[in-house]
Amino acid sequence: MAWLLGRFSKLKSNQDFSPPQKPVFTFKDDRNIVFGGGESLIHKFDDENKFIVCGTGIDVENELIMQQADWTKAIRSGEIINSEGHYLVTEISDKNVCISNDKLGLREVFLYEDKTSIYYSTRLDLLLPYIKDKKINWEFLCSYWNLQNPLIYETFLKNVQILGPFGEAEISESGIKLKRKKWIPEIFETSPNEAIIHLSRIVKSVFNSNRCIDLGLSGGIDSRTLLSMFIHYDKNLWQTHTFGNADSIDFRIGSKISEKLQLNKRFLSKNKFENGNELDNWQEFVKETLGFLPAYAYHELSYYKLLDKKHFMIDGGKGEYIRRGLSNRLAFQGKRALLNNNVQLLKQYFICDKLKIFYDHIFENQDSLLDSQISGLLESMPNAKEFGTENWVDLYNVR
Repeated sequence: MAWLLGRFSKLKSNQDFSPPQKPVFTFKDDRNIVFGGGESLIHKFDDENKFIVCGTGIDVENELIMQQADWTKAIRSGEIINSEGHYLVTEISDKNVCISNDKLGLREVFLYEDKTSIYYSTRLDLLLPYIKDKKINWEFLCSYWNLQNPLIYETFLKNVQILGPFGEAEISESGIKLKRKKWIPEIFETSPNEAIIHLSRIVKSVFNSNRCIDLGLSGGIDSRTLLSMFIHYDKNLWQTHTFGNADSIDFRIGSKISEKLQLNKRFLSKNKFENGNELDNWQEFVKETLGFLPAYAYHELSYYKLLDKKHFMIDGGKGEYIRRGLSNRLAFQGKRALLNNNVQLLKQYFICDKLKIFYDHIFENQDSLLDSQISGLLESMPNAKEFGTENWVDLYNVR
């Protein structure tokens, strides 16, 4: 995944600033130093355009994956707002830095300001060396530890800000200005066939990019649907990969499909934490996830590091969002409470019991804090009566 680390100098006198690892690019002028690396990274620095894109954008109108030329056009015309996907766009000038992200906030950026500089990064751990007087944000910790997901757009540190979904950050001499637009998806009737046609056109745009495509193949309906689109293309243009151990269901189903269709395939396995270099693995786990993912999920994601960085990887995954496996209780048992905006009754569907490792005084006023956060969530979401409770829960899941 692409990473970004930048500093904007308020004094127009850049001090030494080093990258945390070998970057793909370095940009520097009187006020700015920016480093970027990883995959899914697009950047352009010339007299007319200075921008960086972390992630993948989709031009919905033209049904294609956005390349550098598409981003250049969208930024010049101010039409980034019409792009879909998961992305973070950073525009740089001699006066300010403007950062915006996708409607669901799938790509985050953390921001920290001191007297002389403003630092920003896609990873909080990359900012830590520059943060003075670190203090824990107990309200966020309360939300993180007691609920299934944090309900506030804050961070573990009091003086570090986060962009949040559909957000815009302007960085200048006067400081950091944050704003978030409220986005509510349109609801319209469509058929499965129409959805498949739109998806197949986007897949076609990837093949037109002249990159070898790596399809994640498992036993799930999502990857098999994608495979049905790929099968019509020259097999020299794409290959499949399946993660896991030889006795896993995905491995066995993927193997049978690959053999029957004579696909170009790779089966990849990776040592778990207890079998590899434990300290290195756990350090990366903490740095990259901040504890938001369970260790097994991080282990699954680490498979992607084994893939060829030059390939375009497509994977289904997270079918539990579609089958609403993460919040069926909220969708059905909590329906009446959701329709009535009853915070007290809703609380039980957001709470996730964890080990009692904190003293009682750590989360003083816990109930009022959680009530306030759930109320804030309800205000930021569409009205459940008008939007529909199941649509509401789906939007909550992906946000």
